[in-house]
Amino acid sequence: ETVCRVSYKSFDAKVFMRDIHRDTTYSEFCRGAEHLRQQLERRSEGMRDLVRQHFDHFVNAKNAIDDVHYSMDNNGLTADTDYGVAGFQERARASLDFTETLFGPILERRERTEMLRTAQTIVDKHKFFFSLPSSLTECAKQRKYDLAVRNYKKGKHLMRALIGKGSSTESGESSEEDITSIPEAQRRLFGRIWAAAEQVVTGIREDLMKQLEEAWHPLEQQEKNIRYILDLDSGEDPGWHYLQSRHKWGVGLLRETFDKFAVRMNGRHRVDVRWCMSNEDDDDDMHRLQICTRSGKHRASQARRRIRDGIAWELVASVIHSLCDVLHRCVPTFWLVTKKYADGAYGNKPVEVRKSIAARLKKAATHLKKAEEAHRMAAELTHVFAQLVGRIFGIQDVGGAQSAAAMPTSKSRASQMPIPLPPSHTLILGHFLGRCVERVMECRRQLAAASKEPHIDTGSSGEGIVLAMRSIERKLREKSIRLLCEAWIHDAQVFYLHEDWQPHPKHPEVTGQVRLIYRLHKRTLHLIGALMGVASRSHVNWDKDAQMPVSVRTLNVACNGFLQAIMAWLDGLNHLASDVKLDNDRRVQSICTKRCLTVEIRDFRALTAGANLYRFHKIKLPKLARLAERSMAAAVTEEIDTLIQFSSRLRDRLVDQYASRKSIPILRELRSGLLMDGYDWVSPQPMDDIRPFVRRILLSIVLMHAEVHALAPVLERRTLTAVQDQLALAWLTSHRELDRVGLSGFVQSMLETYFIQKTLSTYCSELAENQYRMVQTALEQAFRRHTSAANEQNGDPSERKQLRPAMEAMQQQLTACRRACMVEFSCFRSSSAGNPRGSHGMHAHGGSMSGSGGHRHAGRQRGSQPTGPPPKPPARKRSAGSTPLTPPHGEEQYQQ
Repeated sequence: ETVCRVSYKSFDAKVFMRDIHRDTTYSEFCRGAEHLRQQLERRSEGMRDLVRQHFDHFVNAKNAIDDVHYSMDNNGLTADTDYGVAGFQERARASLDFTETLFGPILERRERTEMLRTAQTIVDKHKFFFSLPSSLTECAKQRKYDLAVRNYKKGKHLMRALIGKGSSTESGESSEEDITSIPEAQRRLFGRIWAAAEQVVTGIREDLMKQLEEAWHPLEQQEKNIRYILDLDSGEDPGWHYLQSRHKWGVGLLRETFDKFAVRMNGRHRVDVRWCMSNEDDDDDMHRLQICTRSGKHRASQARRRIRDGIAWELVASVIHSLCDVLHRCVPTFWLVTKKYADGAYGNKPVEVRKSIAARLKKAATHLKKAEEAHRMAAELTHVFAQLVGRIFGIQDVGGAQSAAAMPTSKSRASQMPIPLPPSHTLILGHFLGRCVERVMECRRQLAAASKEPHIDTGSSGEGIVLAMRSIERKLREKSIRLLCEAWIHDAQVFYLHEDWQPHPKHPEVTGQVRLIYRLHKRTLHLIGALMGVASRSHVNWDKDAQMPVSVRTLNVACNGFLQAIMAWLDGLNHLASDVKLDNDRRVQSICTKRCLTVEIRDFRALTAGANLYRFHKIKLPKLARLAERSMAAAVTEEIDTLIQFSSRLRDRLVDQYASRKSIPILRELRSGLLMDGYDWVSPQPMDDIRPFVRRILLSIVLMHAEVHALAPVLERRTLTAVQDQLALAWLTSHRELDRVGLSGFVQSMLETYFIQKTLSTYCSELAENQYRMVQTALEQAFRRHTSAANEQNGDPSERKQLRPAMEAMQQQLTACRRACMVEFSCFRSSSAGNPRGSHGMHAHGGSMSGSGGHRHAGRQRGSQPTGPPPKPPARKRSAGSTPLTPPHGEEQYQQ
């Protein structure tokens, strides 16, 4: 403003022209300049008029001034002597210096005393405030944070009352009178003291924030720390910091647990075996393993491998327990902390009313966003757990991509390597897999129960976490069932290696392997039922696949595992019976020597394996079928039918192979005696007794019967039936080679045919009956050819007329022969065959199978009993169209 005023010295013409005359034209400037020139001339003319009017006054004033200057020069009042006052000033200065020397110390002491009195008054009045930094430091050292908070609040109130500072975030504006009433020096002093207190409080805040990062401390203690931080006016959000720290700690703890497990699994070959031997659970597992597989009787290397596998699976079970414990420890507490944080228990103090609505809405939105992020972090813990469990068991598509991004990268090289799960025994594997599944299921139930508690608000993460845990449990069940079925099939494939050929104590016709394999299958089915998690079949609806503990595909895996395991054991049984490499097995030789048996090793193995198969098929397999249906809560009809068919075919194959092998010398004797002993089939001869080769054939079958009865009485009927089928076929084949047969040959052959058929009638099948009937037909045809040729040559039908008497004599001879051989072939009677363990047991064969002598000796013992006609065998059912083999009763039917 002054630069535009002409009367001021700071007048600036340029600024004046720019601001005042911005819109003035040049012509106006010219007229204004002319006006100013005229005004200056008028003013100069007025000054000249004023001087002319008062000229005498000017002259008088000039003379008076000259007189004063002259008087001063004459009296010495010059500038060098300060116009006459220099001496006075020197005397006054000397007096002042003397006064200061005399009274200065007194005044200084008095001033110092006043200052000390003022300072003492201030200190006495604000003693707590001045000792605030030291008291806060002492509280920080002793971790008495509650006392530190009280002192800080009290000091802040005093500071606000003194200088109006220290409460800018909570208190209103201090009045200017209160601030100006305190001296500036005191305000600076109070400011320095408060700055020192703030520095100590900053250290306390940092210490409390570090304690919040130690999330393993109890929640009550951490809540106190959060409240301390809030009371100490921290600019951060301690509740959110604690949530982040707890999430980071949970993820890190899961990862640390997994890393330790991975290091031990990848370096488990260095683990001391004694660690396992000192564990009671492992001792129980090894004892169970020895009971089921008798592994203690095999090589020590196999036992050591089992121990190492037990160690490895103990590590797997322990890490699953540890991971579930960490999850159960972190997630419910995280939910509780999240609920309190969302409710504002861990937030800063409420926003002042004077703040704008926009600021309050912004802060509320930020708070809500952090609460949702906290729920996401809680779900992320479950995803990390799922991914780690998936890595342990090799399960794909578990945990999602967000857990992989959230999981910290481990620096351990061993933890980044794939986890080798060792193939173990079925029972060891099932035991530890069951423990793992049970622990995961228990953890899922604990989380579900925690999510329903009233003081916990799980938000959007509670149901998702429970569903994620259910998905983990289901995939773990499915993977465990697959692993168990693979181990089951493998153990069944090699189970035949544990055969020791020792007889069962209660059932000596079989070995102990039937009981052991039944126990293995039974225990495995119980384990599969536990892994499937199905209570009963009535509560199961496999059409709703998503609601079941396992999928239908896994159910099919379990059913196929059951089928393949039993079929694998049956294959091993076939291997034991038919492998040529086992013909020199010393264990079989020792068993035969111990039981006084003169049996070939391959026959012993075949009969024992057949007996084992028969008992498993008749007794154990139905029990396993019912147990499988209960365990799997599903029908296994197709699998059982397949197993029944397979075991039946295998049993028939074993029996047929044994019968074929034992029938070779019998059939050789039959063909040699029937066709190659020089018997004249055409010439008339007197009817003889049973020829010796027939007796030798039947005695060979007696020896075979004794051998089968001693080793596998349950296969007696089936074996002898197969032998008779082959015998009947060979008998038929040999008779078909006869071109012509006379009356004597016809009657002799019919006698021997009836004798063999009647002696072995207990084991005569429909096939054998048909073959014997065809033998009769073949003899009739050969007899017709002979009679036709004789009629053409001699015209004498005498042989046809003699047929009926010859057949009647043959019947009498047959009765006499059977009566004579009744004791010798008594083992073929129906009473003994119907009861394999009856009177024709070991004592009927003389206790050994050394030959026919022992059997004859038994016959002589029985010969002391009253003799009589042999008991007739009970009538057996015949198929439709079959007729009994009876001799012809007239020659008319041969002349048709």
